[in-house]
Amino acid sequence: MVTKIMLKVVVMQDPADAAIAVSAQDAHTGCIGDGKTFMLDLADALRIRTGDRDDVAM
Repeated sequence: MVTKIMLKVVVMQDPADAAIAVSAQDAHTGCIGDGKTFMLDLADALRIRTGDRDDVAM
């Protein structure tokens, strides 16, 4: 059985392609279990401590 982990990363639009490329390069072994990458649009963000929203919360 292959050990599985879930890594969640939120990045702004500009570095997203670079972050995906680095993740794919570092995770690639060529064996079953290298994983999958899902790209999703983030509708909103809220920093609970300060109440900051959107880009400021990031």
